[in-house]
Amino acid sequence: MRFSSWSRCGMLLLAFIVLPALGRAQQTVRCESNDGKRKYCDASINGPNQVTMERQISGSPCVRGNTWDVDHRGIWVDKGCRADFNITDAGGPGPGTGMPRPAAGSIKCESNNAKRNYCNTGFIDSRQVSIEQQISGSPCNRGSTWGVDNRGLWVDRGCCAVFHIANWNDSGEGWWNPGPGAAPWPPSGNWQGGNWERGGACFYSDRDFGGKYLCLRRGESRGKLGNLGDDISSIRVFGGARVLFYENDNFKGRASGTKRDVPDLRQLNLAGTSRSWNNRISSARVN
Repeated sequence: MRFSSWSRCGMLLLAFIVLPALGRAQQTVRCESNDGKRKYCDASINGPNQVTMERQISGSPCVRGNTWDVDHRGIWVDKGCRADFNITDAGGPGPGTGMPRPAAGSIKCESNNAKRNYCNTGFIDSRQVSIEQQISGSPCNRGSTWGVDNRGLWVDRGCCAVFHIANWNDSGEGWWNPGPGAAPWPPSGNWQGGNWERGGACFYSDRDFGGKYLCLRRGESRGKLGNLGDDISSIRVFGGARVLFYENDNFKGRASGTKRDVPDLRQLNLAGTSRSWNNRISSARVN
């Protein structure tokens, strides 16, 4: 009887240990920045804490937050980092998974004790966040006393500020409103995540570079712009970049390109038609 009872308990214990482990399936994805530029890898990820680096295969360093990380588009690598990444299926919502993107607006974040403090923003992309108003005597410098990592927005060393969080549409593509935290021209420094030195382009909802806007670095692309793809009326290019844009999602349909500013897309004809490119761009690359 004792052996039988022990066996039943042992089997139950084994089930509690093994079955959850089986439920947390793992996947390995190789992501490579072969050209030294930022590259996104196609991976279905609910939250950044699902991802760990399994094995670096490049001579260039792979450092999380610098040459690799996770944002709303998936895993990215940069500056020559090449590695295999382990993705754990967390099996449903929980800490580090399924974290909602915050709504657009403002949030106050304070390091009152001069120590690092995280504010409750959930899974957020660094390019969504800009400083709106510093309210502390201690400096608020991006990357030093405030920043964004896989846990959200943080402040440190006495930085207290109001931060602007730009909105993401349903497809996860950034679209920023003018106002506090608006882009310097051309984009530079740490604005919306930095790395603008290689050039890029901004797409605007209004003519003459007005209204809402989306900026992409050289080497970035958007296969879908959602409803925003029907609301682009001007393009501004900087740093020697070239913009390629397409009539349909996923770089399909009629295409055109420019290395120059286009203040009014009504002046750019859609090849083979009597129509213009105004409010017709659905996907884009910046090379």
